Amino acid sequence: MSSQCVWIGVGVAIDESNVLYENLVAMRDFLSLNYNNTLKDEFHLNLYDVAVPEENLDMTVEIVSKIAGGQKKMKIGIRSVDYFPFGPIVIRLEKDKELLSLHADIVAAINPLRGTCVEPGYLEEKRKYTEQQKEMLARYGNPFVFGEFNPHITVGFIKQPDRLENAKEAVKPFLTQTEFMVDNLNLVREVVGGYRELHRIQLV
Repeated sequence: MSSQCVWIGVGVAIDESNVLYENLVAMRDFLSLNYNNTLKDEFHLNLYDVAVPEENLDMTVEIVSKIAGGQKKMKIGIRSVDYFPFGPIVIRLEKDKELLSLHADIVAAINPLRGTCVEPGYLEEKRKYTEQQKEMLARYGNPFVFGEFNPHITVGFIKQPDRLENAKEAVKPFLTQTEFMVDNLNLVREVVGGYRELHRIQLV
């Protein structure tokens, strides 16, 4: 009997303790009031998401804990407010060398656990990938890793493509912070109706 594949995400949870949190809340509230924002997920920086066999979940917790044990807090510069053509309004972060190294360590450690699992969302016909992204998807179960990794924080989702540029410009004044503190690593899994946190480790 084959094991069920489960989506997991490893990243940085952003809550009230993070100085960027108030900026993010103000931006999302504005988008909800003026641009029909539909995103309700908790704020986070995604470092790697992938599908793994459910039986391997405990090992992913161990891996994240081990990586976090050797990782110190880091400040990452904020580049800009931007959007993706399919709807997300995002804050782009600098491709800091230490952050890229943390991302690479997480991918390298968790990828061997995924077996033949692939997240169905990455296989949807509407998805358009470059040849490099197709290769990353085949090798790592995610098209946006290593050279294709672009760190960002999603603050909202706008379903009207013709309003994305205006929405991006309108929320810029709400972003007053110039840095983002990476102060934890967290691991979440999919559940019916959303996500559930499996583990969170504070960095020192």
